[in-house]
Amino acid sequence: MVQFLILFTIVFLCVRTPLTKPFVSGRHKMSFFIAMMILCVLAALRGTVVGNDTLIYKELYETCRDTADLGPRYEIGYIYINYFLNKVTNNPQFLFIVSSCFIYFSFGRFIWRYSELPWLSFVFFFLLAFDHTLNILRQCIAIGILFFSFDFINKRRFIPFAICVVAASLFHTTAILFIVSWFLPLIKIDLKVVSLYIIGAIASYFLFANLLEVAFRYFAMYEYYSGGDYFDGNTRLASIVQVITSSIITIFCLYPYFKHSTLEWRNSEKGKIYKVLCHLQLISFFITVLCLKVNLLDRIALYFSIYSFVLIPNAVFLLPLKKRKVLSFWIILFFLTFNSYVYINKPDWNRIYPYEFFWNNKK
Repeated sequence: MVQFLILFTIVFLCVRTPLTKPFVSGRHKMSFFIAMMILCVLAALRGTVVGNDTLIYKELYETCRDTADLGPRYEIGYIYINYFLNKVTNNPQFLFIVSSCFIYFSFGRFIWRYSELPWLSFVFFFLLAFDHTLNILRQCIAIGILFFSFDFINKRRFIPFAICVVAASLFHTTAILFIVSWFLPLIKIDLKVVSLYIIGAIASYFLFANLLEVAFRYFAMYEYYSGGDYFDGNTRLASIVQVITSSIITIFCLYPYFKHSTLEWRNSEKGKIYKVLCHLQLISFFITVLCLKVNLLDRIALYFSIYSFVLIPNAVFLLPLKKRKVLSFWIILFFLTFNSYVYINKPDWNRIYPYEFFWNNKK
């Protein structure tokens, strides 16, 4: 817990920009870059005890020294990245350094490009996504690629969009599901559409067995999970928390769209981007409800929920300045308190703290 608070204090002091106002100078851009670099270095230089799967990825890297044929368990793109990096050095830390540089460049670029309040987005990135970058390496690489695909959604350039989605699926097969986002600009956001998302989520919950059978036909490589704890039939605390959190984020982000946005703004480029982000959050909510059946589906929900660290600040930006300050404070306090509780009482959810650098690994 002490390390968590120290880390948060460092990045908070590093960026000296008001949370509720856009960046206006080169100094702010440099501060943002430094803040992202701090987290990138921590991700790149982590030891094998940091992150649930770090040790597994280290061992896989060592296996790829002599062969790129590891069967269907891992995606071909990820295997070959390991194989080619081994040609440079057989030190597994090189994988974490290279992957972290790409992931944080992509995440930072997305924040800077699409967030109305980049510093507030950085805070939410730290609170909502930082632990993922130290845990689920393959999926974070895939998400990093998908961030580039987002550029082509509103521009309606399908070929580069599809190329990005396919490339992401080479690192995590389920990334191909992000293809549905291509159609989101064509769907308006109103109470009827929101109701359809909710009804669809409830119906899918009760028809889950049939949907799962269909899913395994297309993603057979993940069927081996079906005999594990993810399918034990019990409703997990983590899944309940995810549904509650997703519901709060969804309501919070829809409210200013309905109450504080004008028709002119909704038809603008920023308004259209906000609409797509809201759809992504609604899809995330839909999938999160299904997590009550199978906790593993939170990995799929992440492709859509990850955008919340930009959507939430953009929702705040739609509010009057006084409300921005109050809500920013309470939202940050909520997620900071929640994360602190998880790190203290549920450390097995994400093994991030106590943090150790790779040179502290026990021999």
